[in-house]
Amino acid sequence: MHRLASVLTRLNAIAGVQSSSALLAIDGNRMIQIKIRPGAKATQVLEEVRKALRAEVQNATPVQLEGKSAGALAPKQDWLTINQLNALAMEENSSPGFDRGYWLLALAVLIALCAFLFWLVRRQRSDRQRSEVRLC
Repeated sequence: MHRLASVLTRLNAIAGVQSSSALLAIDGNRMIQIKIRPGAKATQVLEEVRKALRAEVQNATPVQLEGKSAGALAPKQDWLTINQLNALAMEENSSPGFDRGYWLLALAVLIALCAFLFWLVRRQRSDRQRSEVRLC
């Protein structure tokens, strides 16, 4: 998530790009949508976007989709902005700590229970020993 947000940040820095957003597909593929500023030369902007994407993703080739073909691949999907991607990344990073906190709490309760049982057994033994002592 964080890497994809940095890609969008890099794309937004390109002259002529108004905004960018990403679509996270279930199969693991990513689609990036850019909006070109009015008056910008689309061919130059698209070439800069291609260069930036090629530099970021070495094991795949970016493919440009336009018009109906782009809409057919991702109909009625939620495109995520940089802020939304960063929020998702923070949720992913914080959730393992949240689970770890519950495990630590359970471990602390278990240790306290064992200590209480140990104390209880020792107390019963000492009570028995005191009752068995006979005075002459």
